[in-house]
Amino acid sequence: MKNMILLTTLLLLSFKVSAQELLVVQAPGADPATYKEVIRNTQGAVTYAEIQSQQLRRNAIQEEQVFALGDQLQKPEADLKKEVESLQRQAPLTENSMMFLKDFSSKKSQDSRSADWDIQTCKVSALVDALPEPSCQLQKVDIQQVKRQWPQADLLMIESITIDLAEPKTVSVDSRASYHWTLLSSAYKKISFYGTYQQFQQQHFFSDPFIEGACDGFSSNIDDFDTNNRALVFFSKECTKKAYTPPVQKTSFAQWVDDHKVLVYSLGAVLAGGAVVAMQGKTLVIDKN
Repeated sequence: MKNMILLTTLLLLSFKVSAQELLVVQAPGADPATYKEVIRNTQGAVTYAEIQSQQLRRNAIQEEQVFALGDQLQKPEADLKKEVESLQRQAPLTENSMMFLKDFSSKKSQDSRSADWDIQTCKVSALVDALPEPSCQLQKVDIQQVKRQWPQADLLMIESITIDLAEPKTVSVDSRASYHWTLLSSAYKKISFYGTYQQFQQQHFFSDPFIEGACDGFSSNIDDFDTNNRALVFFSKECTKKAYTPPVQKTSFAQWVDDHKVLVYSLGAVLAGGAVVAMQGKTLVIDKN
């Protein structure tokens, strides 16, 4: 019965955004297993961690800038390396960007015999190839350690490769290369770091919750305006609410009074003063019967 009530609530709350995925944020105090169960059993529902992952996997501007490198092969070697490094630092590489950079770096490595280009090639090859380049210095990422170190995280992203920490898989990186490491949660704000795997392991992160409070009273810390407007907050099977509810509109008279405070206060003062003048010289009799 509780599941039916919850499902009905979710469907009613999501009526206005039926054309979109039903985005559900997890309140920090909510049971994670129950939250995931509700997501699985509610048509169209998706965790906020997955929504964030989808957003990070798309970056059309970055891909355009990366593809443009193909027309700059004749640039001085130092300038080209600096530009590639700058592009990689700005944001996690999409799958298309990674594949292009792998081919680009491989070609530059053959032309210049530079170890820097070998590292760039291996950076991507370690993540996406079943058999990475023999020259790569592979290191397995200990997913269980990541989960122990940051238990609030649901997903780990290495560039645009997404790993569900509840269902860990084997993934390797090149120990010499710097990557974008992103920890995503449906209850807490994302954590981002750029560096090698060893540097990532040495970090101590703290993250703020998206929601503060409980079912009977809470505030939202979701930074994205669109997300805040359409998200639902899961507290329990008995309580799911919209992250943002527009303030109740005042009645027309109350609104008029609010808009004309100066006039109302002035008129009140005049009437009160008139009443005092009218009472001068008169006796006030109070009938107790």
